[in-house]
Amino acid sequence: SMDESAPWYAKVWNYLTGRDLVPDEQS
Repeated sequence: SMDESAPWYAKVWNYLTGRDLVPDEQS
């Protein structure tokens, strides 16, 4: 799901919601 190439807002979203901002299709 989250990785170090993810943009900051995706990390914030994941931190706040526990979900990924985008589906995990692209790996």
